[in-house]
Amino acid sequence: MALDSSSVRRRAAVAVLSEVLDEAALLDALFVLHDSLRSDNVTDVIRYIDTVVRKNGLDAGTAKRLYPGFFGALKKAEDELPLDPLPMMMAARQHLRQPVVAPAAWSVPVPPPPPLVVVPTPVPIPVPVAVPVIPLVASGVAETTPVAVEPVVMEPPQVPKAPEVEVFAALMHDLVERLQSHHAADFGPVRSDVLLELERSRLPTGLRQQIREAWAEPEFKAWKVDAQAKELSELVHQVYVAVCENLGPVNADRIMTAAVQTADRLPQARQFSPKKFM
Repeated sequence: MALDSSSVRRRAAVAVLSEVLDEAALLDALFVLHDSLRSDNVTDVIRYIDTVVRKNGLDAGTAKRLYPGFFGALKKAEDELPLDPLPMMMAARQHLRQPVVAPAAWSVPVPPPPPLVVVPTPVPIPVPVAVPVIPLVASGVAETTPVAVEPVVMEPPQVPKAPEVEVFAALMHDLVERLQSHHAADFGPVRSDVLLELERSRLPTGLRQQIREAWAEPEFKAWKVDAQAKELSELVHQVYVAVCENLGPVNADRIMTAAVQTADRLPQARQFSPKKFM
């Protein structure tokens, strides 16, 4: 049976934060999570960790360890996580007459997949070319000799990619360009972290190979990979976490926001907003 996502977040928080917080501070952090964190969105999780770090005076090094630690705990199996601390939270608030109500599991609506469109393979069509007639004059008599001309073969038309793929390509191309232009020293570590997390993921083998090739030669067309929206969203999350770990949350938010704005200018963004990747 699928686990309640709220329960998983609470158990992940206990697994990670209990190593750096005492019991009172951990309980306070759980209440903050209960009141503010409603999804596993990368931006929301990082904002939550930053809040806990700030309230408890933890250093930047600890914060940097907590980001991947929390995301890693969210992916663990049920038997690898601590017990749900909700009963302890309810008991702590009982004397204050502020009962904690277990929230229902939030789910992000996933749009139905687009209808399958079978695109026939284009067949080169020879274009008939008029055969010019060249008059030749010999002994005062005009003659005509046909000249053979090779037929012109039309190139097959380019089949457009799905809107989410075009938007993903624009977002990633802009993001990589900003890293290379303004954070060249950090580009290598960010790429290494992303590729390491890519190998740990459960994304299809073919998609992982396309992403490796795109990072090796990050041109715009290289990012037009064959993937579904959910898979593309996971790829964006991996990049955001790597940028956050190497450049800090402030720079990561600035770079990602600019990349989203660039992708949002595409006509395809009217069909698939880049904000859905976040």
